[in-house]
Amino acid sequence: MAKHPQTKTSRDNSRNKKKPGQSRGRVVESFPLVGSGDIVPIPGLVFPITPTESGEIEAIRFAIQEGSPIIVAATKRIGAGSRKPRKLCTVGGLANVIHSIRLPNGDMRIKVHVQGRVRIDETLKRPPFARAVVTFLQE
Repeated sequence: MAKHPQTKTSRDNSRNKKKPGQSRGRVVESFPLVGSGDIVPIPGLVFPITPTESGEIEAIRFAIQEGSPIIVAATKRIGAGSRKPRKLCTVGGLANVIHSIRLPNGDMRIKVHVQGRVRIDETLKRPPFARAVVTFLQE
């Protein structure tokens, strides 16, 4: 039998690929994503959010249960009218939920404290809520 020249296997190719959680030498992570309306999250800022979408409410519930921070990003409406879709800004804030309350009408209201700035590299829209893959930005 003739020997075949060695070819690179998928295992050999995996050495050159980026490991999960790395991008250009920086560590990236994913967190629950919540829109902050027209408020731009700046580190040190404490502000209230009243989530209206079920995915945002689930993201907040998850963050509270797990003790996980959330990503808050300012949103802007596309087109005129309040029912038009929203677009999230690409820079947001990593925030801790410091207070949550359920209102008599069933709505939820939270207060968040922004800890730092992040760049939203990718939005993962998987049920039950969206997650943001982020890179931490230097102050």
